[in-house]
Amino acid sequence: MVIGSYGVSADSISIKGEMECKVKDQIILKTEDGISTRYQGFAEDIKIGDTLILSYRFTNQPSVATASGLSIMNFNLNKETVSNSIIYGTFYEDEFLKIEDNVLGFRQRHLDDMRIHPSERITFSADMMHIQDVGGVNKLNLRRYYKNDWEGFFTINTMDKFSNHAATLNCRQETDVIEEIINKINELHFSKVVDE
Repeated sequence: MVIGSYGVSADSISIKGEMECKVKDQIILKTEDGISTRYQGFAEDIKIGDTLILSYRFTNQPSVATASGLSIMNFNLNKETVSNSIIYGTFYEDEFLKIEDNVLGFRQRHLDDMRIHPSERITFSADMMHIQDVGGVNKLNLRRYYKNDWEGFFTINTMDKFSNHAATLNCRQETDVIEEIINKINELHFSKVVDE
């Protein structure tokens, strides 16, 4: 399900997309006292067959500080019935990167000194997404495999349980607003709209 909506006032812009992702398989590896253990899941946690929701939203509000307004891009992956985020990120316009005409990146300022290539950060394109949390510990990778069908996986490293959780996903979106977001960001911040 995707919702494409335009803002509250004539000058505000809000474009929101959403994907429903089914957990197809997963494995959790845990180590304790030098012994490795495999699990299919933890109690009260994500299970095979669960639905996760990936939402992404671009907003632009009028601002006296800049002619292009204040722009924000949000990403959020969470369970359908739970508000706790698995992976989330909020990026402001000075964190937007243009990798190619139709591929955007979002940088996390604290990684700048580490000389990490933009493609290894957060990337957003019509056929691929790589999203990670601020610490780079939890990651989501998706690629389009047919029209509005996406596949991918997420990985979560948890220090409190000293484990690594990996799951494969099959995702669907009813309406595709990704290119609309890319074009609007290009228009406002990079002065170039890609061909649709």
